[in-house]
Amino acid sequence: MIKFHILVSGYGAIAKRHINNLEKLGCIKSLSIVKRTSIDKVFNTDYPVKIYTSFDEALNEKIDFAIVASPANFHFEQVRKLTNLGVPCFIEKPLTSSASEASMLIDFLLEKKAYCAIGYDLVETIGFSGLKEKINSGQLGGIWRVDISVGQFLPDWRPQKAYKDTVSAQKQLGGGALRELSHELDYLLALFDILKITFNAHLVNHHHLTMDCENEANIFGELLLKNQNEEASFAIHLDMLQRKPKRTIQVYGEFGVIIWDLIAQKITLQLVDQKCTVLDVCEEGNQPYLQLLKKFIQSHKKTEVSKEIYRAKSVMKWIELVEVAAESGMRQVLNLEKHNE
Repeated sequence: MIKFHILVSGYGAIAKRHINNLEKLGCIKSLSIVKRTSIDKVFNTDYPVKIYTSFDEALNEKIDFAIVASPANFHFEQVRKLTNLGVPCFIEKPLTSSASEASMLIDFLLEKKAYCAIGYDLVETIGFSGLKEKINSGQLGGIWRVDISVGQFLPDWRPQKAYKDTVSAQKQLGGGALRELSHELDYLLALFDILKITFNAHLVNHHHLTMDCENEANIFGELLLKNQNEEASFAIHLDMLQRKPKRTIQVYGEFGVIIWDLIAQKITLQLVDQKCTVLDVCEEGNQPYLQLLKKFIQSHKKTEVSKEIYRAKSVMKWIELVEVAAESGMRQVLNLEKHNE
């Protein structure tokens, strides 16, 4: 593979994963890392590594593309500066800290004819592809309900670090169940052709964890799907509290149900009057992240805004409307743009 001069903004768990994957792909010519504090580590690599505590200073380096894995509240400004220099960016989720920033960012990318990718990896899994294929086959008939649930105990996410000090537990850095587990919102938008989402929401910060943002989110309502007249009901549950990790989606249709268990890595299809079918969709956990990076590297010289970035913008709009719904107690409506089709 061609080697590149790469900048990585951030040095948390996900940034380290991306660096390791770039090494596996053998594509690093030089590496610049931006971290708010210095890194006490010797890098034994066959390429030069420079550490910066100032993002602006790092921009003086030669950069072919960048991985923006800093806290979400830094994404907009950092991507804007990089794009202004003609540097394509791989942006960790969420896209930005707000829907207005997401809109401004896309306007800027369109103006500069710049390419960016987003780090929502679940849509790159074998399980997602298998689930989408089964749903699109029409075997379920009309869809009448979708249930999504994910629960993972926050202190277990990064055992080597106190959870209170992580981005996930701090609202100003883009923490909380809604943003940190927004993968579920992204893959739902990718799974169906959704025209409109009408919903209520409930956000809770349980005292079992010390954090200044929600550690449980519940979203429930109706989905208006492109290819059917009747709306489907849905419920999404996100939490950072469950000691035994859970991650599932269940899709109910007039002829049966399909269940994707993301942790067991299996898809179960039960159709009326038919034998239950179980599909093995196992893959090594790092594979979807590698796939995302490969696609970005192959596409980084493109000049259009990708549909994944538009979808990530819709995720941000949805998140903000969820917060409005939870605060006001009133139903909200998200109308999806054509870029999600």
